[in-house]
Amino acid sequence: MEIIPLSPYQHEFPGHYGASRSDYFLTSPGDWRDAGYRARLDEMLRKTAGDTPKNVDLYSLYLYKKTASLNETFSGDADALRGVHDEDLISYVRWLRGDLDIFYLIENGDVVYDLLANEPVTPPWEFD
Repeated sequence: MEIIPLSPYQHEFPGHYGASRSDYFLTSPGDWRDAGYRARLDEMLRKTAGDTPKNVDLYSLYLYKKTASLNETFSGDADALRGVHDEDLISYVRWLRGDLDIFYLIENGDVVYDLLANEPVTPPWEFD
């Protein structure tokens, strides 16, 4: 499994309590039901985030599946992704003031697994 930066790789913006940042990536999709896949995804995304930026209040990492329109040639901005390609989201991860507080796996626009709680989300709910 490989993750690739997706334009606009980083988006910085003012948050409620200070600066916020979102990073965007692509990968080939896997099956979230597979424990091995979940473990690899967890390891890769934590490693990609590295030391979460200390100068931001909220740091989010979005992972999309590679498609015909979302690929290395995509040239949109954060607004071209948000709400438009939710069906292509694989994962959303967020750090609040340096602490990991959300790690969702997403399928067809619905949150289906909470990786921090290590359990399926029942019933799944729409990621927004």
